[in-house]
Amino acid sequence: MIKTTIRNIHILLSLLLCFILFCPAVSAAAGSQRSYNLDLTVNGDYNAVVNVGDEITLQVKLERTDAGKSGSYALYAVQDEIIYDSSYFSLIESSKIVADGYDFNLRDSGNGKCIIISRLSYEPQGIVTADSLVIATFRLKVLAGGGKAVEIISRNYKISTEDSTTTDTITSNNVNVTISGTAVPTTYAVTFKGGTDATGTAPAMANKAAGESFILPANTFTREGYTFAGWYDGTKTYAAGSTYTMPAHAVTFTAQWTKSAAGGGGGGGGAVPGQPKAETEKALEVPVTIQGSTATLVIEEQELSSLLAESAAAGPVTLDFSTAAEKISSLNIPAGALQTINQAVRTSGKADEGLKVALSKGAIEFDAAALNSASAAAGEGHLSITIDEASSLTQEQKAVVQDNPVYDIRVEADTGKAIDFKGTITVYLPYELKPGQSPDGVVVYYVDTSGNLVNMQAKYDPVTKMAYFTTTHLSVYMIVYDKSAVHICPSARYIDVDQSQWYHEAVDFAIENGLFVGTSDTTFEPHTAMSRAMLVTVLWRLEGNPAVSSAASFADVAGNAWYANAVAWASANKIVSGYGNGLFGPNDNITREQMAAVLRGYAEFKGYDVAAADNLTAFSDAGDVSAWALTSMKWAVAEKLIGGMTATTLAPRGNATRAQVATILMRFIEGVKGTGI
Repeated sequence: MIKTTIRNIHILLSLLLCFILFCPAVSAAAGSQRSYNLDLTVNGDYNAVVNVGDEITLQVKLERTDAGKSGSYALYAVQDEIIYDSSYFSLIESSKIVADGYDFNLRDSGNGKCIIISRLSYEPQGIVTADSLVIATFRLKVLAGGGKAVEIISRNYKISTEDSTTTDTITSNNVNVTISGTAVPTTYAVTFKGGTDATGTAPAMANKAAGESFILPANTFTREGYTFAGWYDGTKTYAAGSTYTMPAHAVTFTAQWTKSAAGGGGGGGGAVPGQPKAETEKALEVPVTIQGSTATLVIEEQELSSLLAESAAAGPVTLDFSTAAEKISSLNIPAGALQTINQAVRTSGKADEGLKVALSKGAIEFDAAALNSASAAAGEGHLSITIDEASSLTQEQKAVVQDNPVYDIRVEADTGKAIDFKGTITVYLPYELKPGQSPDGVVVYYVDTSGNLVNMQAKYDPVTKMAYFTTTHLSVYMIVYDKSAVHICPSARYIDVDQSQWYHEAVDFAIENGLFVGTSDTTFEPHTAMSRAMLVTVLWRLEGNPAVSSAASFADVAGNAWYANAVAWASANKIVSGYGNGLFGPNDNITREQMAAVLRGYAEFKGYDVAAADNLTAFSDAGDVSAWALTSMKWAVAEKLIGGMTATTLAPRGNATRAQVATILMRFIEGVKGTGI
């Protein structure tokens, strides 16, 4: 009996040893059987009851649900689609918060919209992903209801894990929203701004519904040395008193100015090249405690929220301590206050309006994305913002700085967490021009610890006496005056070129490089559409005015026309092909998609790489691109030659203006061509 028992024990031990030896293989096989869930919630639940006009918050969480989860896993690809009825909801673009590395795209889907949330890795090791990860949070505006229960669908897709060929089906859930109240007409804000250096009170205008017509008001702004020339809506300038039809989005009208012949009235100082947009910045009056040169906000979040609502001024939320008697060089903002400001900015929906902090030695402005990064880094602690004269420099820095003004600029979280700014920071540093100095000569350099200099391409505002530049990196910066940087603005003679506008640099580029000039001695007409003949002529000039051996074969291109050689050259080199009916349409306005096709044809002629292609899913009107222009438009967007007219519209068949063409040609020459002229 004892022998039998011992024998049985030996057998059991042998079996156990075999199990241990082969356990890893068994475990690996079992580990490959993974399960995942894409958990969609609305306002933190799976059902919500709301009213018309409310906003709902949706969250998508990717969660591993099998028993073998160990904290993280390797992920190669994941995609989910959230589908909603656009007659009941609209996406609030500014509300999107997406996990690092994930894409968030919106496209049409039948009678609704489809949000595609995805991530793809080409690395052999995949992406280390936590077992539970919120991949996207966003808000929808409730547009209509009438007691209806509306379903928002999460279409479960495939997830690829373990290796790039293994896919596991994941589960997902839909959510239901019951909406009370009746639909109210959607209206959009109408705003009027005076533009650079203008003063005065903006005309008041109630919100308007899409398709509603109204009369543009008389100008109420003044600008010294300039005469009011009309209201510019971003695409065209309209005279005061004109009838305007409201589009399905908010519109900002900016006053346009022409220089007065004798420098008479009309409002505020000459335009400054690259000057920041004029906004009504009203500083919030907030209580602080002060120790030395450091101020700390001491205000309840609810009180701060009320102040923000009451101010409702255009431009960034501004905290101004520049004139404080104590000479404040550093400001501490508690995390709660920072989150309140961040929420107010996000609610405004304006990506370029964030937080501006003015201290005694300068100012720093965060756009909405940068502010969101700072708020996230602050956690539950404080955010410290400092602009002060640099007092601790390396020997190498001292050697290059010498006696020039130098500043130490820091934004730090007391949590110790590094701040990875996703947006843009604008820094303003004081500099007073000496007699005979020009704004163009003011240069700001980043000075690294080895004494290397990086030109920050700063601009100078003689009104505020500040040099300003954008950056995503904060450290030591030096201001110098460089006489060699001074130049005469090529477009200064054109009275209709506003040197504070986005197109100014490109217009100068076109003039300096002989691509095209004004329409008269004093006008450039930046907002006038460009003709097909003119664009082809610009490329012909860029190529050096090559000779042609034969005339163009188009019936509507006369042999003695000023553009004849250019069209003949472009046709011979397959850059253009006309309308296909023997006509070229030289005097027709060139559309944005036609321009993309011509530029891609020129790039192919030059032998440049034209393989880049954007999928255009970010644009709701991508379907409007003509089939013959689709490849060219995808290439132009991928190369960042053409951007959207808005964040979600491409307007492929809209006319290309002279300012737009100048900008796109500058991008092409400096980007695709790569070597300049």
